[in-house]
Amino acid sequence: SDADDIDQLDPLVKRPRISTILWCVAIAIVFLASAAFIWFISVQTVLGQSYEEMVIDGFGSHGMPSWLAFCLRPISVSMVVIVTGIIIALVSLIVVCIRKRWWLLGQCAGIIILSAAAEPLKKILPRPMLISIEYLSANSAPSGHTLLITASCALLICVVSRVWRAWAAVAAAFISVLVELSLIAAHWHRVSDVLMSLLIVGAVTLIMLACTRSSGMDMPAYRRSSISVQIVGSSMITIGVLACLYALYLIWQILPGVDIFAQWAASVSYVATYWLIIGVSLLVFGVIMVMRHSTASPLSRLGLVGAPPTPPSASK
Repeated sequence: SDADDIDQLDPLVKRPRISTILWCVAIAIVFLASAAFIWFISVQTVLGQSYEEMVIDGFGSHGMPSWLAFCLRPISVSMVVIVTGIIIALVSLIVVCIRKRWWLLGQCAGIIILSAAAEPLKKILPRPMLISIEYLSANSAPSGHTLLITASCALLICVVSRVWRAWAAVAAAFISVLVELSLIAAHWHRVSDVLMSLLIVGAVTLIMLACTRSSGMDMPAYRRSSISVQIVGSSMITIGVLACLYALYLIWQILPGVDIFAQWAASVSYVATYWLIIGVSLLVFGVIMVMRHSTASPLSRLGLVGAPPTPPSASK
């Protein structure tokens, strides 16, 4: 058939490049390993527990300017976060159905199911009592609210068309940062809880993107390299990495004061928390956006000019 002939001529019509698929899998493994490392350092070490207790103890009262606390007040209500996440997810699924991208709908279902499957880890993962803890003595990782909101935002990035991908990623990072900061300020979750959830959703989304095929991709005639994806994606990833490195530098500098809960260490720990949350959010959503575009729009020979025209029927 004509479709089989086109597939043989250019396999990128129906699947992404093998290198792109391998990149998705490799980065997903890195994200999962990072989530496991964050959990181990934060939960299984005295320094980690001391640092997180220091942050959660004073972040909402001393580490947040009054204008930001005022802005975060509406999303400090559990039901508001849940409803917001559900609305974003429903909008994403409606967009998929309107665009009739049924393979992509299956990928979205996979992201939802796998992200939800991570929530029971909260009851499974151990949390030894290494220090005296005032807030959240039981294990609280990963954060269910963060899983919901970040998975919904990841869906939105994956379902929109090429021209909206970059802006969806920026909006996703912005929304997730606000929710994550509000969770920490309200003593609902520790820093490691929200970072773990963010990295898990990033890994799950990349695994699903590695399965991209046929109707999960852009139509060959509409595939283009995207200037907005290139500029916004590279900026988000670069700023995200630099922010994470700066946060780690700040944490390393205050380690001598963490054990004794020194006030000077506490104030710096709040600054490091902002940089960590912003950095990981930008990095995860920047990578999701870039890999979504890479899997959806591989620039094949047919993609540059569109599908070949149908030959005219022979005149009788």
